[in-house]
Amino acid sequence: MKRTLVRTSSPYEDKESFARAVVVGDWIYVSQCAGINYDTREMPSTAAEQTKLSIDNVERALKAVGSSLNDVVRRQVMIPNVDQAEEIMAIVGERFRDASPSNVVFCSPLGAAKYLVEIEVIAHRGISKAETEVIRY
Repeated sequence: MKRTLVRTSSPYEDKESFARAVVVGDWIYVSQCAGINYDTREMPSTAAEQTKLSIDNVERALKAVGSSLNDVVRRQVMIPNVDQAEEIMAIVGERFRDASPSNVVFCSPLGAAKYLVEIEVIAHRGISKAETEVIRY
């Protein structure tokens, strides 16, 4: 079996010894993505803009290995300020609308006060093409 590591230009990946994403078979594990441009190191100041960029970073990692947001089966959203949760989750909900993954939201401090949201996902490459059954209870 092959393991693929996806890296960005984030200095933390080398410093802290982790990959932005790890792929084993068709399973893709994307590490927490902050709302920062990993190439320029620029970070917007608003929760909404950081959320959009965080999701863009998740999507970029998935695209690097032939996947997409629609293949996400689980997401974890970390929000340090509970007062921003509704705004952030509205954006998250819209961007993951077609995937409808399982969901975990943490309201807890992040690595630094400037981080207003971080998102981590697990995806299964190609699952978006599978037949979907919805069960309500």
